[in-house]
Amino acid sequence: MVVLRVRSGETVGLPFRNKDVCDDKEPLPPLLIAEDDADDLFFLRRLLAKAGVKNPIMSFADGGKAIEFLNDLAARPAAATALPCIVFLDIKMPVAQGFEVLAFARKQPVFEHLKIVMLSSS
Repeated sequence: MVVLRVRSGETVGLPFRNKDVCDDKEPLPPLLIAEDDADDLFFLRRLLAKAGVKNPIMSFADGGKAIEFLNDLAARPAAATALPCIVFLDIKMPVAQGFEVLAFARKQPVFEHLKIVMLSSS
């Protein structure tokens, strides 16, 4: 169980282990975070670290950059080994909203099994 104190002073507990997030493949597949708020990005990275997640984490400050990255992966079949095992998307972001990134990913057959978590701190 991971327990963190959030900004409001409340604690959050998550029954969370690395194998719950991603398969234990080698090399470890990356996680992708699209989050425009630096504090929220820090919080999520800390949560994942406390949960023991060892996967590399890629982050983008806007949904447009996340779509560009996913588009590049979808266009290269050889990049299948670099597919993120889970994507965390902020709902409200500049350039492209989280739901736009979600819609793009769901249209790509290569991402049909991709786990996507939508986030909001507002």
